[in-house]
Amino acid sequence: MSVDIENKKEISPDIQKEVAELLHSGKYDEAISILDKLIKNDPQNYKILGAKARALSYAKKYKEAVEVADKALKINKDEFILYNKGLDLYYSRRYEEAVQAFDE
Repeated sequence: MSVDIENKKEISPDIQKEVAELLHSGKYDEAISILDKLIKNDPQNYKILGAKARALSYAKKYKEAVEVADKALKINKDEFILYNKGLDLYYSRRYEEAVQAFDE
């Protein structure tokens, strides 16, 4: 599909669809690359950061996912991002930190 993402600061439905298709087909690096370009255009967009954290989680890059989730959570305490951070901590066997994330 390949949508135009130059100078975009939002995740349009077309971009969401492309990223979802890439994730579901196991093309994690391609999905992350798209999200990185969006983050470059708007580094304070917590939704895009949260989407990247989720993509990293799909790729089983849990440590990186937690780091990106933390960036997003500094901008906005989004419950979905916090929940996914808890899962990433759990999958990283950082159980006490996972419980703390789920309790927040």
